[in-house]
Amino acid sequence: MPRYLISCPTTADYCLTFRYPSSETIAATLLKNVPSGVHNVLVDFITRLYGVYVDCQFTYLEINPLVVIPNEHKTSAEVHFLDLAAKLDQTAEFECGAKWAIARSAQALGLASSSDGRITIDAGPPMEFPAPFGRELSPEEAYVLQIFT
Repeated sequence: MPRYLISCPTTADYCLTFRYPSSETIAATLLKNVPSGVHNVLVDFITRLYGVYVDCQFTYLEINPLVVIPNEHKTSAEVHFLDLAAKLDQTAEFECGAKWAIARSAQALGLASSSDGRITIDAGPPMEFPAPFGRELSPEEAYVLQIFT
């Protein structure tokens, strides 16, 4: 996986970067108490989940509980997440808005699709972000909000 820039202060002589760990490192550290036969499934799940987290610019993502059901020979497994909490930052909407909309589409949610079967780029309902906690809107913001609601 590529390196991701975490912080690069303009006055510093270095940049802090993060390199995604190898499959072996994930298995040896995160999955050391898990039967080795299901490591491949869980490493794949963790890697794909991280890819979505980065690609969609989540600021928070929690899965609890995560249920892993091994097959009878413990050579593979089904992975189910029973509850998921996630946070998005509104400032990333200009880059990720289309991805977020596709994820909210009727097809992605398992609902009936359109009659002609076509999928549009902005397929889901608009994302709504609450006002920052504890902050009152300025008169100008309140006026704009009134126009668009």
